[in-house]
Amino acid sequence: MDESRMHASLRFEGPCGVSATRKLEPTARSTFVIRPVDNSPPGAPLTYGQQFLICTLPDEGGDLKLHSDIATFTKSAKKSRQQEVTLVEGCGYLNHWKVLPFNPLYRMEMEGLPVPANQKVVIAHCKSNQDLNAVGHVSLRTPFGREYEVTAHTCLDSHRAEKDCNHWVFVSGTPTDPSTAEKPLPVGARQ
Repeated sequence: MDESRMHASLRFEGPCGVSATRKLEPTARSTFVIRPVDNSPPGAPLTYGQQFLICTLPDEGGDLKLHSDIATFTKSAKKSRQQEVTLVEGCGYLNHWKVLPFNPLYRMEMEGLPVPANQKVVIAHCKSNQDLNAVGHVSLRTPFGREYEVTAHTCLDSHRAEKDCNHWVFVSGTPTDPSTAEKPLPVGARQ
């Protein structure tokens, strides 16, 4: 969506690019809804390995879905040339994502367990098995200032663990005391 249409529109329209910022305040463009792909009942906890959709808010957000496809010579992220991530209106397998535990040593043991809110996780694209990535060294000029390019690309360190650019947090409301146990993340609720 170009800048002039963005200011005149009452809701987001796809397809549009995705960028990341250091600002932590919730806005319409940084608030998402997690929707299950399977027949999980509303309010059921999201589990590690479960496929889901990352959607914008239904009204002002336009109900767009996070989408990615394998990078080609003609279709890739603008600056980093990695696998592009966009928000689109349609729904298909290219919109499916899954949550992996932050620690790669416990991934098999935690498969199927509820995902706690407000803790680091890795979000992987189901088709390409690439992780959601905030490219910290590539900045884009947007109508909202300088922001970082978001791609689907797994960045590994020397121990074959994901780097910080692949770590994400599902923030649900206000963070609680870190010493207390977190409630499972409900599917279908605003995050």
